[in-house]
Formats: sequence, structure tokens, C-alpha cells
Amino acid sequence: MTATGRGRRFFESTILKSEPFWVEYETRWKNLLKGKLKRQGITNAGLAEKLATIGNTENERNPENKIGGGGFTAAFFPRCLNAIGAQSLRLSCSPSAPMAQI
Repeated sequence: MTATGRGRRFFESTILKSEPFWVEYETRWKNLLKGKLKRQGITNAGLAEKLATIGNTENERNPENKIGGGGFTAAFFPRCLNAIGAQSLRLSCSPSAPMAQI
């Protein structure tokens, strides 16, 4: 990727991340993943271990930083679901209902 491509991606992601619409959805996906981990009793260290078993090298702090604050890529979410053994993901399109339930 060229420097121009990286710069454009950074610029676009910075603008999008500040839009309330995107902030809401990013928060919803983070909370969805946090809830699933909590219900299964999986800590960030446990998630890192489970990710390692499927070939992803994450230290204990990486999942915590991605889920707790910074944000994560679309690819990180299904990797986490796969690592923790989630069998299904149910989405709701109703604005009044929760967006998704695992």
C-alpha cells in the first residue's frame, strides 16, 4: 500500500469515527462482545489465549485495548467469536431492539 493509501484510510477513519452514527454502532459492537465474554466468564487474558489457539498472536493487553477503548477491525470480531466457540449471531433490525444478540 502506498503512503497515500494509508493517509487516505487514516483520514477517512478519523472522520467516520467522530460521527455519532458510527460511534453508536462501534459502541454497540464492543458491548456485544464484552457481554458475550462476560457471560462465558472469559477474561481478556483468556481471550488472548483462545485467539492464540486459532493462530492469532495477541498479548493480554491487545484485546483489552481493542474492546475497551480504541476499537477493532471487522475481522477481529468474528475471530473473537470463533475463538470463544460462539455458534450463532442473531441480528435485529428494529431500532428499539438491541442490535444483535449472540
